Amino acid sequence: MHKVISHLLVTFLIIALSSTSHSETNPKETRSGTESSNEVAIHVYYEQESDSWRLQYELPSMVPQIAFSRPSKVDRQNIFQINKTKFNWHTENGQLLIKSKDGSLFDSLELSFNSNYQVPQGDYNLNVQFSDGSLLLYSNHLSLAASSHDKTEKKRPLNRYYFNAPKQHIAFMGQYQKGSAQWLESDNGSYIYFGNIKPIEDKNLVAFIDPNLPPWVLKQTEATLPQLFSFYQEKTKQKLNFKPVIFFNYADQEQSFSNYSGGVLSGLMQLTLNGRNWQQKTPQLEQQLFQFLTHETAHFWNGQMFYNVNQKQAWLAEGAADAFAFFSMYELGLLNDNELQAKFELAINECVLNKGNEALNQSMQIGRYRNYYTCGASIALASHAALQKHNPHRSLFDLWAILFKENIKDKSYNQDEYFSVLKKLSGQTNTADLISQFVNEAETNNLNAVVNWFENTNIKLQISDNSLEQPKFRQQYWGKQAIIELMNMHCLGHSLYQQQDHVKTAAMRHCHVFTEDMSIYYLNNKHLVNEGIDAYRILQSSCQTKQALLLKDQNQTPLMELPCTRPIAELPPYLKLKLTQPLVPTTALSE
Repeated sequence: MHKVISHLLVTFLIIALSSTSHSETNPKETRSGTESSNEVAIHVYYEQESDSWRLQYELPSMVPQIAFSRPSKVDRQNIFQINKTKFNWHTENGQLLIKSKDGSLFDSLELSFNSNYQVPQGDYNLNVQFSDGSLLLYSNHLSLAASSHDKTEKKRPLNRYYFNAPKQHIAFMGQYQKGSAQWLESDNGSYIYFGNIKPIEDKNLVAFIDPNLPPWVLKQTEATLPQLFSFYQEKTKQKLNFKPVIFFNYADQEQSFSNYSGGVLSGLMQLTLNGRNWQQKTPQLEQQLFQFLTHETAHFWNGQMFYNVNQKQAWLAEGAADAFAFFSMYELGLLNDNELQAKFELAINECVLNKGNEALNQSMQIGRYRNYYTCGASIALASHAALQKHNPHRSLFDLWAILFKENIKDKSYNQDEYFSVLKKLSGQTNTADLISQFVNEAETNNLNAVVNWFENTNIKLQISDNSLEQPKFRQQYWGKQAIIELMNMHCLGHSLYQQQDHVKTAAMRHCHVFTEDMSIYYLNNKHLVNEGIDAYRILQSSCQTKQALLLKDQNQTPLMELPCTRPIAELPPYLKLKLTQPLVPTTALSE
């Protein structure tokens, strides 16, 4: 969303770095006598020349094994190197452990690894690289927890980091030091910066910007972020109680594509642009960049300063952040009425198509985290419509402003409190009750459920089978889906991405069909981008009659002829928004 970028939401904390340097001597000599006897000292040494890391753990007591605190998607066993003459990897009850080979007790351990820039599905990168060679390290992949042999609260360790990087600055949470720094980690960790980029700072934020970021992106970002801080502060009636740090890097600059990824952690936002296509400004890329920035910035209010502790209810934060982004893009002049409507139409149709039979709150455990965005944005629109039907001067922002105000003391909220405010501001209970059923109960008819949310509002959802009246994003989606179906059929998997006017497939190992990269423009005689719905229907019809299909290039020259080996799913109905008045957000609730 781009990367699933799993946006895990954590409370804000202020992290202080020590104001003095720590020498690279015996690690035990650097530990303060005031530190807790339950602390793990983690000494991190970064070697820029080899782009490698050495970690030395000093434990508070003798133990037969250690356990990592995070159930990470990073492959620690292949990335981290341990002394295999003394230690072995073990997994017990889903917990990754390092044990001594002979069962003896130990109170120190060393491991090493080379920087790893692979993107783990649904987790934070271990490392993020900038164009000048500086990089980020995500601490929580390294932190220790109570091992499985002793899970008492008393024994759960605290992780105190000692960072050492000669000739480099170390930065996080607004602090910026040369050579070394110290930090007592809490919650879900943080990204730590190692490098020499001079930060940009104003009253709202501190930013570390990749020096190779395309100039237009930098200019747009510098112009957009101050607008967004003012916009969200006004709409939510809340001023941020911290000064966030932003890390913005540019990767894969030689590859012919464009996408983005990012996420938020306590007090920071990490943003990545990927692909050389970002170097040339287009209206489409400008809109993508703006949506990226508006969504992630929204999380400083909803996800950090205020948060929902139940990750199963992530639709509250992710859906609201998408809706906040759509409305802010409209109010700041980057979307017109039709484009705003199309954004929500896409979310609604993706929600209906992909949610499945499970309750929305089960999406994380079934690996469908994207549901929190699409269904969450759809719920946000239904809430907005219910408020406006009751009072045309109300909006979604009013709901969140009141929810934040009512939880100003503990800064946390839950879905029951959300529904309570929705009922109060909409003057009725039906919308909130129907949404509550959708998020909590399984085996609901997704299409009927979503349609019912909008009953008695100024928005109606109508089923449309006419491909000509369906928006371009749906044409692109189903054209791409046709190629995905063929790749899954012949390769038991797929590897491709959408270009502006075609679908680009990547060669797949162990597949006898898609053995080379291909730029595919047509399926038979239907253009995958402009006529994607009809292309999918041709695939569906051909699979029923077992006819072969032709993949063609931009000149309609055949690239490959493929048989269809199995039936594919029917094209689902498309829900089109029908508005009795413009979908325009009103001003936030005035005091």
